[in-house]
Amino acid sequence: FDSANSKMYYWTKGNPNLEEMTARNNDYVFDLSDVEYIDIIDINMQGAAVKTTRKSSHINLDWVLISDGSAAMTVNASYFTFKNSHFRRFPLTGMTINGRNCAVFNSLIEETGWEGNGSGLSVSHAMNCYVGYNTLRKAGRSNFNPGGTNSVYEYNHFYDAGSVTCDTGVTYGGTFSGGTTEFRYNWINDTTAKTSA
Repeated sequence: FDSANSKMYYWTKGNPNLEEMTARNNDYVFDLSDVEYIDIIDINMQGAAVKTTRKSSHINLDWVLISDGSAAMTVNASYFTFKNSHFRRFPLTGMTINGRNCAVFNSLIEETGWEGNGSGLSVSHAMNCYVGYNTLRKAGRSNFNPGGTNSVYEYNHFYDAGSVTCDTGVTYGGTFSGGTTEFRYNWINDTTAKTSA
């Protein structure tokens, strides 16, 4: 693979006109639809992410690198944990949490939203989630979209957001009401958004 020119070369053993080559393009490295009690530890996933459904539960991603995907990783599972991990280089929202009792902690989420829409991490229709001790940085729009209810967002560092937009914030809640959600002890600084003249 020639990454500089985005070309793949295939050397045949014989006449190339008589050989056949196929390639697959997957959105997901692991399809965890409707499965339970899965641990994925110490693996790199490039070009794709993990798929879950509402029936998926107790999924644990620990010490993983997920990078260079084309679509957001939408977590619909309950009891999903993303910890000690690195999530980077997604053109839209990096990860969206819709499940219940999910946790994202001690992780780095960066280089997301370069199309000017989305965020590094979005907690949408989730309940009882925990987001803590993470660094979210280098976002085209916002680093974090808090949402959901009965959740805790604490001790995160959000910075370097808004590099391709003017109308943004490092965190961007929009219509977030939160119920009994607590947003506490986070360090939020340095948007790079340019104001219009």
